[in-house]
This record gives sequence, structure tokens and C-alpha cells, in this order.
Amino acid sequence: EQTRYTALTNLKGLHQLHELMARLDGRVPLIALKGACLARTSYRDISLRPMRDLDVLAKTQDMATVGHEMPQLGHEQGGLFTEPWAHLHQEPTFFKTDVLAVELHRSLLDKNTIFDIDYDGLWSRAVPVKDIPGLLYLAPEDQLIHVCLHAGYSHELDIGLYAFADIAMMARMSNLNWSLVVERTLSWKAERCVFLTLKMSEILVGA
Repeated sequence: EQTRYTALTNLKGLHQLHELMARLDGRVPLIALKGACLARTSYRDISLRPMRDLDVLAKTQDMATVGHEMPQLGHEQGGLFTEPWAHLHQEPTFFKTDVLAVELHRSLLDKNTIFDIDYDGLWSRAVPVKDIPGLLYLAPEDQLIHVCLHAGYSHELDIGLYAFADIAMMARMSNLNWSLVVERTLSWKAERCVFLTLKMSEILVGA
């Protein structure tokens, strides 16, 4: 029953991404983050990776355009941030009945001050999603580093097992270049956090 529910929820999420990109009609590229990407790229079946919301990354100059289109798709913004840095990271969440909430990000991390993330490189390496025009996925190496930083830094490892399972699944991908993971992690000044999160994934889920 849980597998069927996850599959149905994820299919709804894919439909939402189709609708959003069709609404944007090629004007704005978006990068699908975390579960919105990993359910299709790292797991053999979309029913295996639950999603609670859809995380998408936009360029800073495109945030207003995407935010304007969300109400046209029936989404309403809700919730206010109490942390001043949160406004620098994402918009308040977009909600719509019976579908996944959408979190629109302008940066990868909520406290993105100690890492030197190369956003120009990240966007240039992003891979087009063949069946959703305008939507992109992070390059495999960037995906892995982002999930490590999200779990290890943003959540201080208090995130449950699913993020570590994500890392284990990504580590098995044949197109993952570990030399690039190391090189990019060092250039982002993120080696301590990434190492610790990878080690925890090895211990907890056998990554």
C-alpha cells in the first residue's frame, strides 16, 4: 500500500513539474533538486523514493517570474520566515490542495555562507530532462555533494535515514565520477562536511 501511495504521489509531482515548465514555456530554466530528481535518476523505480514536496532551484533574476506563475497554477504561498537568512535562500512555500507543496530556491543551502559554491559552474553542468523541456537535473557529482551538504550542514545530520539512503543509491551510479566529486568538494571548501556525511552513510546504510 505504501509503495502504491508513493508511486501515485511521485507521478503527481512529475505532472506538476510538467505543468510548471509548460507554463514557463522556455522563458526560465529550473533545476529539480533532491527527491524531485533522485526518484528518477538514482532509484530503479519512482515508488521507492518518497517525496514530501518539490524542490526547484531558479536563478536569482528568474525568481519573480516563477513566483508569478505559481498562483496561475492554483498554488498559494503560505508561512512566514522567522529567520532573516531564510529569505535569501528561498521563497515561502507554495501550497495547493491534493498535490505536493513547491519550494522555490535561489540557493542550494539555507545557511550558505561558509561554502564557496560555484553556481555558474553548477548551472553550466546541469543536465536537461528529456521529457520535461526547460527542466534540468544537477550533474551527478553536484547532486551527491548537495545531498551531503543538505544532510550534514543544513540538518546537522538530524534528518532520518532517507538522505543517507539517497547517498547510497547515488554512490552506485555508473556515471558518477569520484575524482570530480573530490575536486569539486575541495573547491567548494566543503570537504569536512561531505566526508562526515559519506562516512555516516557508510555506517548507517552500507553506502
